[in-house]
Amino acid sequence: MILEGLATTLNRDGGWNISAMGPLWDREMRTLVLRPFPGSVTYDNLGRERQGVWHVTDDSRLLVRAALNLWDGPLPELTETSPGGCWRLTDCCRWYAFRVERVDESGERPRFEAVVTDSGRVRDFVGWNRARHAVIEAAILASRIPQLGRDHVLVEITRLESAVTKTGDDAEFEAFELVQRFAANQPK
Repeated sequence: MILEGLATTLNRDGGWNISAMGPLWDREMRTLVLRPFPGSVTYDNLGRERQGVWHVTDDSRLLVRAALNLWDGPLPELTETSPGGCWRLTDCCRWYAFRVERVDESGERPRFEAVVTDSGRVRDFVGWNRARHAVIEAAILASRIPQLGRDHVLVEITRLESAVTKTGDDAEFEAFELVQRFAANQPK
């Protein structure tokens, strides 16, 4: 199954990269397969460091910022998982530290096959309402404007707006506005 969340990986300069990532998971959540695009920061970091942390979060703003690389200020606070270990988002629901065991670059997208080395629960995951689902779908669409075309994506984002208006709160309104602004400012 594919679960949408966030991955933290270590950059070459010692800083942290936070990216939206939907890895393939086994049912027991002991192994995962990450498929970052070649040339992306996450791809480079996983190839070099061969480890990271994947997070379950219910913060739609964080997912949008990560999916669209809209970090206009400092990154969210991070906490070390264990001495000398990886770093996780301080405010998340669950986290899974992982180590890449195998890389397969024979297909269209590379596959980083990993095992979970540590995990933890920070707080309950309340779930997703229609607004949060719509925000995530809009962010994924906006991240694919070069492939899908801006006009098509703007139409789809407009279609998703009613779910946000009807069931969202301030966080979803803010996240959806970030997506709309990003998409509107992309070349056709």
